[in-house]
Amino acid sequence: MHHVVFVVNNYAPSVGGVELHVAALARELVRAGHRATVVTLAAGDSDTVEDGVRVIRLARGRSIGGVFAFPRSGRVSHVVDGLRGEGVTAISTQTRFFPMTWRGKRFARVLQAPLIHTEHGSDFVRGVSLPVAAASRLVDVTLGRRALRSSDRVLGVSERVVDFVRRLSGVRAEVFYNAIDLPPADSAPTAGRDFVFVGRLVPGKGADRAIDAFASLGDAVGDARLVIVGDGPLRRDLEARAAAAGVGDRVVFRGRIPTDEVFISLRDNILVNPSTLAEGFQTTLIEAAVSRAQVVSYDLAGVAALRNAGAPIRIVAAQDTASLAAAMLDAREHPLPTWARDDARAWSWEARAVDYLRILDSVSA
Repeated sequence: MHHVVFVVNNYAPSVGGVELHVAALARELVRAGHRATVVTLAAGDSDTVEDGVRVIRLARGRSIGGVFAFPRSGRVSHVVDGLRGEGVTAISTQTRFFPMTWRGKRFARVLQAPLIHTEHGSDFVRGVSLPVAAASRLVDVTLGRRALRSSDRVLGVSERVVDFVRRLSGVRAEVFYNAIDLPPADSAPTAGRDFVFVGRLVPGKGADRAIDAFASLGDAVGDARLVIVGDGPLRRDLEARAAAAGVGDRVVFRGRIPTDEVFISLRDNILVNPSTLAEGFQTTLIEAAVSRAQVVSYDLAGVAALRNAGAPIRIVAAQDTASLAAAMLDAREHPLPTWARDDARAWSWEARAVDYLRILDSVSA
């Protein structure tokens, strides 16, 4: 039986791609009869069991920007000592630039367990100010590079992430795709063919581009709406942008909604995904394909892999309004064949946990 200790900066109830990745994988390992422990940072100390996963939360110490947080002095040593004799077979860290990732090697050394690092970024940080970009790059080429090189095995959530790992550190990583929890089967079609954007409302994520392209289509899409799922600091600016473009009454801002409602919003509709950030592998792409949605996306990490697996994806090579709008209209008027349920199972966390167990067996051999 394996016992994996995930050492991460953030975990539920925090919401994000890495948090969802860790929570889902840990839960599936437990369902498969193994043990999983998460060591993370929070407002205060606690030690609980959630969905069968032991979650040890350590009080945060100093932080930079409220995101880049460090554990309080002495707390990591206390937890490491407490895990002695717990049959730990592997340490897992996520993303190169988090302080808890850098603590992973200590867990591995003291507990005499292999260190498996999963990288989620496909390039240096984008969509931030020049000072932040410079600082993050400095962290990448020092502490981030060392984290990658000191791991016993490095995984990347897409081919582009694997390529970035090689460019940054010279380490040869292997692909370990992102996945989702499949929703209940639903064969009943809906009216469909609205456009949907899913993501944080932040610079670079693409909601502004989706609004501009939608507005340019005018009457060509009839009474179709653009539904924006997600929230963030740009929401008011985006609402004003839609109104100024004359489509304020057809652009619907849903805010952040539960995952099951995201599936419903996507079902039989068209996902518009014009992000220019260094995405690792957006699970929204899988959620859309599972929901029988057409996908219109820039050429981001993971998009080609899903298209090769039969997902109904149109890749927009040129990042201009006209090209995005043309692909959106084509997806509405000439939809591609959608996935069957069996196609979706290959991208479930249940299937991905089987892959992870093979990796655990190989590093433990």
